[in-house]
Amino acid sequence: MFETQNGHGKKVLKKDRLFVFLAAGMVLPAAFLLSATLNLPHVLIICIVGLVISLIFGRALKFTDRSVIYSIVLSLVMAVILDLAFPVDKNRFILLGDIFSTNITAPFLLYMAVLITFFEFNAYSTGVAASFSIFSIMLGSDVTLNTQQSEGLLFFASYTRNFNHIFAVTIIIEIIFILLALQPRRLLFTSASGRWEKRFVLVFALVFAVFLGISGYMLFRTYEEDFRRLENIFLRAGMRRYAQSHYFVFNREVNLNRLLSPQLEANRNVVVLRAESRFAPGYLRGRAYTRYRDGKWTNPEQTFQKMSFTQYEGVVAIKSFFYKGGENPSNNNVTIYPTRRFSSDVLLVPGNANRFDLVADRLNFSSDGVLIPEEWQKDGGYTAFCPKAGQDSAYQEPADADDTTLLNVPKDISKDVSGILSGIIPDEELSASDALQKIMKYFSDNYSYTTDIKEPPAGVDPVVDFMMNTRNGHCELFATAVTMLLRKQGIPARYVTGFICEELHPSKRYYVARLGNAHAWVEAYLKEVNSWVLVEVTPPSGIPGSAESKMGFWENWTDRFKEMLQSALSDLRRGNFAKAVVDIFSALGIAIKDFLWDPVRGPAFVLLTVAVVIFYMRRRNRILILRAEVDPKTAVIRNEYLRLERFMKRRYGISRKSGMTINEWIGSFPVPDGNLAKFAEVARKYMDMRFRQTRPSDTEISEFLKISREFKKNSRRT
Repeated sequence: MFETQNGHGKKVLKKDRLFVFLAAGMVLPAAFLLSATLNLPHVLIICIVGLVISLIFGRALKFTDRSVIYSIVLSLVMAVILDLAFPVDKNRFILLGDIFSTNITAPFLLYMAVLITFFEFNAYSTGVAASFSIFSIMLGSDVTLNTQQSEGLLFFASYTRNFNHIFAVTIIIEIIFILLALQPRRLLFTSASGRWEKRFVLVFALVFAVFLGISGYMLFRTYEEDFRRLENIFLRAGMRRYAQSHYFVFNREVNLNRLLSPQLEANRNVVVLRAESRFAPGYLRGRAYTRYRDGKWTNPEQTFQKMSFTQYEGVVAIKSFFYKGGENPSNNNVTIYPTRRFSSDVLLVPGNANRFDLVADRLNFSSDGVLIPEEWQKDGGYTAFCPKAGQDSAYQEPADADDTTLLNVPKDISKDVSGILSGIIPDEELSASDALQKIMKYFSDNYSYTTDIKEPPAGVDPVVDFMMNTRNGHCELFATAVTMLLRKQGIPARYVTGFICEELHPSKRYYVARLGNAHAWVEAYLKEVNSWVLVEVTPPSGIPGSAESKMGFWENWTDRFKEMLQSALSDLRRGNFAKAVVDIFSALGIAIKDFLWDPVRGPAFVLLTVAVVIFYMRRRNRILILRAEVDPKTAVIRNEYLRLERFMKRRYGISRKSGMTINEWIGSFPVPDGNLAKFAEVARKYMDMRFRQTRPSDTEISEFLKISREFKKNSRRT
């Protein structure tokens, strides 16, 4: 890096073009590999264009907080926007691609590596560019296929058919340019005598790296089967850990013969989704089941239709899907952000929602209101619009409810269900509403909630065992029992699973649902009112909803930060870039206000901030004075000597008074013992180096630092 003066007398930082060239050697192979594996040629094109502009642009940018933040934001926005425009086939990746979001992270790192070349060169520039490139290579090589052909790379497509060769060449080029970038001028472009040894070391390192690469490849080919077997072991272990850290609920089958999962019980407080809404979302339905047999709920005859949608022009990426009557959005909407640890292929929405905004190609719906999106960008979240605000709404289709499956009771339990129903409702004729009320009262008076259940006896249906024997159970048993009784009474009913989302975050900006808020309930069709209604028969102790927040101080603020990031990423995914910026600053402003308005945290934080500012200003003034007085090499020995003085104060309780010279101080020592005499020698050596006309050499500085360390080490022993 060189400094020159322009016509106005201001210093201008000239760019180190050699570093730009070496950085290109590290970045471009990584960009090519990533473009080939992800089929995203624009990544390579952007990196090439950026490096060319950097070479042409002679002035270097200075490292400041503002310039670094702008660079990060620019790289992130480019990665997200281009990911929206050119979505990645995520099936190309194994495990790292999902954990690190390779489609965004890898391009972001490469764009940052390119932007680093626009800045002034320092000791960290090479390391940052190299590490970003290597990490993107690691992410880009996490592929499932041995061969890759990228149609978007035009002239390079024929070279990308053998991924192993691409990867090997990329690694070799990366190693060469990293070695060249370590000390390029000293090793390559200096003609002074005595430098041939360093050139020899460089050549030897290159040859040795190539030798290691070839040897490693031959070793792999010789023991390929053993390496593959070991790889599969690690891969299976990784997938097991991945599956254990992700929670899969609402499968196509509900098996009441199985006990509740210990993993779900142990992690019931884990947040699985966050919802922004003016009202508590309440019951969010996921799947509906109509067929019950042998203790299992399924829906084998379920068919799906494509929902109508409106697509927007410009950068807006969302589509608005809607039922008939939902063309125009209402003000009663719920925006839901599933967390990364929650996996479900269905949308969780209020029962009466009729419009859905999300980033997806299609949205399919069943006659029972199950919603399954295709090519859905999960981190974009989704918004459900409801005609009316309500926490316990039911899906209103099919309107006539004449499907015989909604009245089906298995033959093997029909007699037992009839016997129980006859005790609840005698032969008297009752309306559907009155019959429903009697059934609900029966369960309220005679049954209790518990999750500590045992497997039913062999050959006994779990719902029959629950109704006739144990009379204790969880929500799945309550909902199944009521569904069977309603059907036997001639009332169409279906079994529904989902979440209850009523816990308001302490910030009062959004609601959260935890894994323990998973629930099962019933939807019944009442002919006299021509409407489906939500039936909740589980005792209050088993309904997993709570308006009071369960979050402590740490969880409150970490969850708030996660929601802010989720909301911003969702806005970026949807194409609402201005809204993303506004929402981030709004959330930060509210968080700061809530933090400072606390009667304890607020004053304590203000006092701490004032103390830190005062300390920083004083330290900064000392550093500025020191920089003005001494050159960098002299500053090294001065800082070490000041540390020695602090050591003497801690160890021996003696310190130099303000205004006293070093000679006066060491001359005032009492009859010196061995350690004080040694310190006096070190101090005199420092004064000789510090105040002479010539600056200390590197050898003298190293020797002084060594003497100082030995003195402190020996003093601690005595």
